[in-house]
Amino acid sequence: MRRLLRSPKRKNGIQDISGEAAWLYTDLLLGLAVAFVGAGAFMVANPAYKNPTKGQVILTYQLSCDALEISASQSTSPAQLQTALLSAISNRGKEKGWTEVKPGVINLFGGGSNNSIGTNNAKKFKSRVTDNTEILKNSEILPYADNQLKTSQVKMRIYLVYKGDERDNGC
Repeated sequence: MRRLLRSPKRKNGIQDISGEAAWLYTDLLLGLAVAFVGAGAFMVANPAYKNPTKGQVILTYQLSCDALEISASQSTSPAQLQTALLSAISNRGKEKGWTEVKPGVINLFGGGSNNSIGTNNAKKFKSRVTDNTEILKNSEILPYADNQLKTSQVKMRIYLVYKGDERDNGC
């Protein structure tokens, strides 16, 4: 008797194609793997890439982890704050060897007996003084409370943006 090759069937006559689906899935993953390996080879062999010479310091813009703290009173004017900030930021930049130093993120702490009063004092100082100080125009200023300060005091913790050696960011 002669045997014919037939595909396996279930009892109800429906063909089982789970084996073919598994091979199709395997082929798809293999194709994706080849595509990613090929794309990686082109990225590594980019002829436009120029390797910097050894010993050359790469200067990049970055946000320092080293905070500059400045205290002020509620009666400080925008002009007085501008003068104090320019001097303090310039000194910190010279001390660290940074160029193009400017304020980045500022935590502004207002004094008060509780958090609500302190935060409100910081918000008032922000709207009255820091929003009108030229050097702080592009800075992100976040108001907070500091219960150890008097109601008439504010403290600014300034994280500076600078152009300097990417390996020496004060962290």
